Order: sequence, then structure tokens, then C-alpha cells
Amino acid sequence: MTIQTPTPKAFKPTRLRAAWIIAIAVDALQLGLFPITGTLSTWVDNPLDLAAMSVVWYLVGWHWALLPTFVVELVPFVELVPTWTLALWLISRRQKAQINTIRP
Repeated sequence: MTIQTPTPKAFKPTRLRAAWIIAIAVDALQLGLFPITGTLSTWVDNPLDLAAMSVVWYLVGWHWALLPTFVVELVPFVELVPTWTLALWLISRRQKAQINTIRP
């Protein structure tokens, strides 16, 4: 009897491209909505952050950078920092490094 360990999702370029588009769009939308909604932006941004985390998680798989990003996005005014883009950069950088080490 062998126990199989869970493997991360396959790193597909189309999924990565879609995740980049989502991350950049969410960060740009949050930054663009802030002058319009002011302090009420947290009511719009929190569901947007939850959706962004869910979609990015689905596209590229779980990574430790997603949880702190989601928590930081809940803090008012800190949500203006492009954390989704930064998290995706960390995810893609690490996974690309793992792929390069696996190749002979």
C-alpha cells in the first residue's frame, strides 16, 4: 500500500496568463474605485478580494502567498497596494524555479 502525496496543479501558461490578468485587473480596479467610493471602498473591495483569491487559487493552485495577501487586503488603505500582483509574482517565480530544477 502506497500513500500518494498531493501534487500541485500543473503549471500551464494559459492558467498563469489568466491569473495575471485577474490579479492586475483586481488591483487596478481597487485603486480606481478608491477615489469614487472613499472609505466605503472596503465594502466593495472585500468581496472582490474573496473572488480574486478563489479564482487565482483555482487557476494556479494553493500557495502560501495567497493567505497573507487576502488578510492584508482586508486592512483599510493598505488595499491600495497591488498585493495580488505581488502574490502572483511570488507564486510564478517559485513554480518556475521548481520546473527549472526538475528538468535535466
